[in-house]
Amino acid sequence: MKGVGIAIPCLMALLMGPTLMAQGPASVDTLLLNLHSDDPAVRGAATASLNGLKEPAALPALLAAWDASGKDTMVHSQLIQTLGNYEDAPAIGALTDVMKNAVEREARTAAAVLLRTERGRRVLIEALNSPNEVLRTRAISAFGGADTALIAGELFPLLERPASYVQAVAVITALEWSLESRDDTDSDDHPVLPQILAKSADSSVWVRAAVADAVKLLANAEHGGSRFPPNFNLERAIPVLTRLLTDRSVTVRLATVDALAAMRGPEALAVLRAHPQDPNVTVRTRVRRAVASIGPPSVPSTPPGLRSGDASVRLRAIAATKDTDLKAVPALIALLAHDSSVAVRTAAAERLGEMEYREHPQYPDSDKKDLGQAAALSAALRDPETAVALKSAKALQQLNVEAGMGALVTAVADSRRDVSLAAINALWEATFNHSDFNPANMSDADHDAATKALLPMLESRDAEIRRAALRALPGIVPRNRGPLLLAAFNRSTDPEVRNGLLKNMGYVVARHDAENEAFEADAAGLAAQAIGEPATVEGALGVLYELRAPPKAVADRLIEILSSRTSAGPIDLTIFQSMEVLDKLHELRAVPALIGVMKSAKDSNDAKNAAIVLGHLKDDRAIDPLLDALRAPDEDLREHAARALSSFTDTRIVPALTHSLTDERAAVRLAAVDALGLTHAAAALDPLSALLRDSQSTMRTEAARALGELGDRRATAVLNDTLHAATSSTPGNTFLAAACRDALKKLGVQ
Repeated sequence: MKGVGIAIPCLMALLMGPTLMAQGPASVDTLLLNLHSDDPAVRGAATASLNGLKEPAALPALLAAWDASGKDTMVHSQLIQTLGNYEDAPAIGALTDVMKNAVEREARTAAAVLLRTERGRRVLIEALNSPNEVLRTRAISAFGGADTALIAGELFPLLERPASYVQAVAVITALEWSLESRDDTDSDDHPVLPQILAKSADSSVWVRAAVADAVKLLANAEHGGSRFPPNFNLERAIPVLTRLLTDRSVTVRLATVDALAAMRGPEALAVLRAHPQDPNVTVRTRVRRAVASIGPPSVPSTPPGLRSGDASVRLRAIAATKDTDLKAVPALIALLAHDSSVAVRTAAAERLGEMEYREHPQYPDSDKKDLGQAAALSAALRDPETAVALKSAKALQQLNVEAGMGALVTAVADSRRDVSLAAINALWEATFNHSDFNPANMSDADHDAATKALLPMLESRDAEIRRAALRALPGIVPRNRGPLLLAAFNRSTDPEVRNGLLKNMGYVVARHDAENEAFEADAAGLAAQAIGEPATVEGALGVLYELRAPPKAVADRLIEILSSRTSAGPIDLTIFQSMEVLDKLHELRAVPALIGVMKSAKDSNDAKNAAIVLGHLKDDRAIDPLLDALRAPDEDLREHAARALSSFTDTRIVPALTHSLTDERAAVRLAAVDALGLTHAAAALDPLSALLRDSQSTMRTEAARALGELGDRRATAVLNDTLHAATSSTPGNTFLAAACRDALKKLGVQ
């Protein structure tokens, strides 16, 4: 490494000159030496002191420290801030390099630091026009520290182009940050709102949604509690938001509802109240909540018709009851329990399930959600009229409170087929998005009881009941679940039920709890038998895939599955799980079948995964097919074929991977670089060394890392030269320099 023999103090002295060297114990050379201390506290103190140093003569030393900081993130991050104090070309160049090439957090920090200086702002404005969306978004994020006029002048013109969602959101996020940091109150004349509203007719859904999001941010800034809140005259947005509320896109309509809710005021409330019947249920719900949130809302009085002697009047009154009218709950409960009209009881049950308790601002204690309706609906499950019981089951599922779960569990055994099915489906809906690690709103006793109620349903003569019970089981998490599933499996003769029970066993195995070891062994034995039955292949694979050590006896059947490439359904994990299990078994007999999948799988993911497993198995029969796969049309297959080939020592591999360095896809080129390093082949030295002069910074950095993996000490000279060039050029390349240092260390060069 050129210059490596110069001691750090001497280098600092040469860089600092006499003025700074005379500063005493806190001189720059001392601080820079402290950056290399083994004590994190010393490094932290040095970086903090350097951030306050703005001596022009210190810049060369700071740049040297920058290049030497390597992967010390504490020093690195602080130096990004420190370099922001300088407008000199080398400092701007170093920060620009970080913004372009660093990890996201450091890149965004560097972009924000560039905003401090006029020269840095010019770099950012140039980056706004980059064809690279990642770089463009990083530059946009920096403008969060700018004033709204600069945002309007530099960022909003970006939306004149076909904008992506990421870009639109980045613009709006920058605007939000700017508004939060403003101290002045004279916002009326800033052209932010007209710039936003001008994009409301954009052809892009995301830009139209971003317009509504921006209005919401402006409204939040007005109502944010600041002592001197800005005033953006948002009433100008009302006509635009009125039009966006009928936009063809649900995304835009939802964003518009949120914007109107943030605006508050009678104009926004009038627009929302005029739009109660959106065709989308989510938008309708959001509108109701927005109307309720604009306050203080008037608490609606209970419709008097609920107590009318005319059933038709009571029905109309129930329909007119708002789902935020908690005062109507007692009357609805009374109708559900005692009304003589089946239609009224049914409507009352449905309305009780729709009441939105949690969100209503007038009832801060209503987050319990249950104001007595759970007990009423539970009792209504026993109503002699099936229609009432069905609506009550659905309402309890919507309510989803623990007090109602026990009644649903009991209703599973109802003698009325439709009520039993409704209760099972309600349990499934209530627990659908839950798991062992995120249990539903049920007590342990309810989970136990639900399992005991559902398992007998698997023996029903009604296929729909059996399927519903199977579908509900994964969300139910009883104690001692494994043995219960095993017993049910052994009782059942229905292939569909047995397959579903095996899937559920797979969920238990996936936990790998110590108390489940005996169950895992039993489940493995059942899966080994069930894998031979076509109807239970899917469930058996679900168990085998989760086992840490699958039984070797299943290998022949798995190879047969791969060879025939049979499918158990339209969304099928059979091929993937078979390959994963064979990989765990390190089954070399599977190589021909895996090659067949890689060559002719209809799903590109199957082909890619086959290449991965072939690389793990390291069988020479896979070399020629993997070499052929380097020329496949599918990019993912080419990438993973390159990585797989690094496991082999055949002399044809290095030339083939070298050819892949010219692939049109960057992911394939980078995979080839990594693979060349992992081959540890002497022939890989020259192509990797040549890449250190590549025009792309990422390729140069990865080539340096790969040379370290290669382990060939003949790479020392070229790595030293590259390190010197990376640290002495303007701007420097910090990441290439760090990669060279790591590689030299792996080669044993200090």
